[in-house]
Amino acid sequence: MNQKSYFELSKMAVLEEYQGLQFGKRLINHCILFAKEKNWENITLYSHRKLETAINLYKKVGFVEIPLEKDVHYERANIKMKLDL
Repeated sequence: MNQKSYFELSKMAVLEEYQGLQFGKRLINHCILFAKEKNWENITLYSHRKLETAINLYKKVGFVEIPLEKDVHYERANIKMKLDL
C-alpha cells in the first residue's frame, strides 16, 4: 500500500492524571475530523486487547475489527481496526 493512500492512527495516549476527562474522545474526534477534511477514505490502527478502554472508545466512534496480518509490524499488537470515513 502506498503511503499516500494508507493512514494509521498511532500512539494515542493520555497521561494518567488526565484520564477520565474525555481527552481521549476529543483527540480521536479531532483525528477523524482532520482525516475527513483531507478526504481520506479510512483510518487504520493497531492496538492490544488488554487496552479495553481504548478499544471501547475506538468502537464507539465507529472503528471495526479487521483481520490482523501474520507479519504485523508491531510486536505487541494483537488487534487491528479500521474506520471507513
